[in-house]
Amino acid sequence: MFSACDGIDEEPIVEPEIPGLLEGYDLHTLNPDLNDDRVLFKATLNTDDTRVTYGFMWYIAEPNTAHEVTTLPVGSGAHNGEFTLPLTDLPKNRNLVVCSYVRLDLTGVPEDQIGEEIDFNWDF
Repeated sequence: MFSACDGIDEEPIVEPEIPGLLEGYDLHTLNPDLNDDRVLFKATLNTDDTRVTYGFMWYIAEPNTAHEVTTLPVGSGAHNGEFTLPLTDLPKNRNLVVCSYVRLDLTGVPEDQIGEEIDFNWDF
């Protein structure tokens, strides 16, 4: 008797889940707009999920600098399109990173999906 599965003794590879990490939302971080007076964080989110909150996270990305992440909520509920946040108090002449996020908190333990991380320097 012939079986196509004969001789296969390998266990399937199962990728471990990363606690607190969401997937599946259509979320994208866009390049920030910069001028002398402000930085405008920009992102797009397309979801009909009314249970989420969304916004931006940023940090200073320099050697020997602790990566203290600042979370800035922008909105909650279903959203389809661009969302933005103007800031005037970011540090100038520093290497900064921004990303968008979507947060779902159904159990008291928030889960985040993070958009692309964008490096920039507000050097005006």
